Amino acid sequence: MAEGRPCALHWKGRRVPVDAIADYWVLEGRWWQGRTRRTYLRLVTPAGTLEVYRTAGIWHLSRVLD
Repeated sequence: MAEGRPCALHWKGRRVPVDAIADYWVLEGRWWQGRTRRTYLRLVTPAGTLEVYRTAGIWHLSRVLD
């Protein structure tokens, strides 16, 4: 991972390189929701376009785009 951004991810049992970051945004929950903060990235990969988010230092797959 370079500069806190994924350069590859493990998906469906294999390593998938990230070709580009197409978009990114940050969402913050309201104070009564526990001050949640998520950084989202839309990644272009050979497997397709994937949307991931990071919270508490861990990346999670959010959705797969067509």
